[in-house]
Amino acid sequence: MFSSLRARILLAALTAITLALIVNGVASYYTVQQHNTQQVARNLDAVVRGNSSALHEWMASRSTMLNGMEEAISSNDPRIALRQLTTSGDFMATYLSLADSGETIFFNGWEPPADFDPRERPWYQAAAAAQDTIVTAP
Repeated sequence: MFSSLRARILLAALTAITLALIVNGVASYYTVQQHNTQQVARNLDAVVRGNSSALHEWMASRSTMLNGMEEAISSNDPRIALRQLTTSGDFMATYLSLADSGETIFFNGWEPPADFDPRERPWYQAAAAAQDTIVTAP
């Protein structure tokens, strides 16, 4: 069947074209796969940077709000400032604890149990040690 020169040339050309298509397909597959992997990594990195930036801005704004409460601590009724902080900052609960007496004032008037001393709590001790606004688990 492949005894004629024409058949042999046709077979050689067909084999060369088939091999070229296979090599091209494999190279294209790996190129596209690598490009997709890089694109996914870039997209994830952009999402992480965006979320990190948004979280940092959110924390900075809440920290600024809390730092603005210094004057409210010394006022006659800090509940007004605590209510404003709850409303404007969208805090779930706002309160302050006084270092000298251990008294805790909640904006909504909730009275803690008689044995409640915030100075014994880990969040209070961490904030006092840092002398700054801190973030703890709820």
